[in-house]
Amino acid sequence: MIANKLTGKKGILFTATYIEAFEKMRKFIEEGRKLNNQIPFSELVKSIEIVSDSLKVNDASKNLMYRKFYQSYGQPTDFLPYYELNGSREMDCATNLLKENNLKISTAEFNNEMRNQGYLERRSRRGKNGTVKYFNSLTPDGLKFGENAINPHNQRETQPLYDKDTFKTLFFEIFGFPKGCELK
Repeated sequence: MIANKLTGKKGILFTATYIEAFEKMRKFIEEGRKLNNQIPFSELVKSIEIVSDSLKVNDASKNLMYRKFYQSYGQPTDFLPYYELNGSREMDCATNLLKENNLKISTAEFNNEMRNQGYLERRSRRGKNGTVKYFNSLTPDGLKFGENAINPHNQRETQPLYDKDTFKTLFFEIFGFPKGCELK
């Protein structure tokens, strides 16, 4: 939110809109479906757009958010497209790609350096018991090499997935190009 305020009037307006939508959604969750008649359906749909933009999730994940929302209200979802999570690109998580490319570094080290160089950010959310849960999300620079998908283990978190074709390029951009090594 501080970063949004630093981008001028547009950032401040976004922050205000985000906070307002977040508060409406929080009230809706706390008070249950009785708010259904108080908050127009269109505003609830807009809140999905705000949340998905804030989390920087990919289109497939945003589509999943819409689908689950409409289904929770018993609304039809056949107008929503069905498509692959990542289009036609082959994607995978950092753990698998580090191993597949024989890059001798742990996922934790990779993620730390990605955060240090601004490709990844650590986000947080409150757990059901009030504890803080952390997850990773690609920044705009990181999105050049992958996308933020909804974490299959928790719908309130993102999971960075990386394009297999550009993962080595990203790795060498972050850690440097070792001598005698060729990018294939």
